[in-house]
Parts: sequence; C-alpha cells; structure tokens
Amino acid sequence: MLSLESCCVPCNNEPEVVNIPGTPGLDGDPGAPGTNGVSAFTFTTDDFIIPPADGTTPVTVEVENTSWMAVGEPLFMTDGLFFLVDAIVDSTHVSVVYPAWEANVNAGNTISAGSIVTPSGWQPAAPSLLAVDAIAKYGSGTAHTITGASFAAVVFGTSGTQEITLTTAGTWLLQARARVDYNAATFAAVRTVSFKNRRTNNTAGDVANSATAFKTPLSGAALTYTALDVVFPPVQYVTANVNDVLQMQVAIDTDPGAGSVQIIEADIIATYLHA
Repeated sequence: MLSLESCCVPCNNEPEVVNIPGTPGLDGDPGAPGTNGVSAFTFTTDDFIIPPADGTTPVTVEVENTSWMAVGEPLFMTDGLFFLVDAIVDSTHVSVVYPAWEANVNAGNTISAGSIVTPSGWQPAAPSLLAVDAIAKYGSGTAHTITGASFAAVVFGTSGTQEITLTTAGTWLLQARARVDYNAATFAAVRTVSFKNRRTNNTAGDVANSATAFKTPLSGAALTYTALDVVFPPVQYVTANVNDVLQMQVAIDTDPGAGSVQIIEADIIATYLHA
C-alpha cells in the first residue's frame, strides 16, 4: 500500500513564473532627419591645361568638392576624357595625371572652369595577340605546267612548292588563288582543270570544301592567253596540331592535244582567327 506521506511531498518546490505582456505603449516621436549624402560629381572652378598622356605628369585641378574622390580613382572630364587621381590636395584641389589610354588625345588643350568631373571606368586591357596572325606563300617564277589526271603539288621553278606550314593550333581562315594561262594549247574536247588544298602530314587529307575547278574551251586553234584567276572557296580550317602543312594541288582530266596549261602565279594564305 502507498504511504500517505509520499503522496503529500511536492515534486518541485520552485514556483513557476509566467510573464504576461502588458498593453503596448505609445510610439515615440520621429527621429531627426539624416545628413544629406555627397554628390559623386563636381565642377572645375578654374581653367587648367591637360598634361602629357604619360600617366606620370601631375596637374592640380581646382574643383568645388573633392570629398567623394579617392587616390587612384579614374575621373571623366568632357573636354579631356580620362584622368586618374594622383593625390587629394585639400577639399577643393585634386592632383590628377593623364594616362596613355587610347582615347586620351587632348594633351595640351585647356579645360575651362565649369566643366563637369565625374567618376569613370578603366580602359579594358588590350587583347593578347599571337606573334603570328597570318601565314602566306606567294608562288611565281618558272611556271607550273598542269599535266595528268592525278592531283599533284603546284611547284614553281623559282619559289618551289606552293604550301604553308601552320604554327598554332586553332581556327584559321584559309584562302587561295591561282592564275592559269593557256600556252599555245589546243583541246579536242572540253577538259576540266581541278584544284584543291590538301594537308600532307598529321594524317593527310583534303581540306574540306576548298576544292574548285573550271572547264577549258573546245579549240583546234592554239590558245595563248590568260584563262582566268582561279579563286578557291575561303574556308575555316580547324586543327589541334601546331605544324600542319597545307599544299595547293592541281589536275587536268586530259592533257591538251598541243601546248600546255600553266599556273603563272599563286597565293595561299592562312589567317589566324581564334583558339
């Protein structure tokens, strides 16, 4: 049976405290207005001459207010363009230099009192360029005679094989041209003269979409004149290699009955576009 004494002993002698919020009080009076901020621009209050665009020759400019400026900050002034804060002399004088930026061509000119002075930005860094942005080969000298239905390299007696070697992996714009002459040539039927550019190393293969061709006239009389300037389709050539050799090649389906078809001069040019 349970003891009566144990039932009467409290488990916790500490009283429980409950906080009950009272009625909210009245709002207080509004606070005082904050101090007005400083405008991030000012005006010149005296004329000054723009220093040389070398970024090192300072000139002191008198303005209405310098409190918003910081040393090293770029500034813009309409008639001079871009300046850099060199030092803040006092509340109305600032020392600036004129950096050698592309737009800064007004050295020696006068900026008059009343010109606006505002914060500016920095001239973007110049893009890095490859040491070589184009590779070209012009061929001439002893003419190349076109013979045979199989493609062969265009070779001049003076300037050698008409080819170039790329030096950088990436995307190139490939262009080519060849001047073709008839030299006392006769044709028993219309013949086709074909051109292409071909990579001769690093897994040899034709340059896609760069081939072209033209047809000769049917003529029993000897033809001696410039047939045409053959212009190859310009193409984007993409390579992961740094030494691709690109070569101009030519063929004729049937040699002329007499005389010859010759390449007098030619160009092949690769212009680097991007990585």
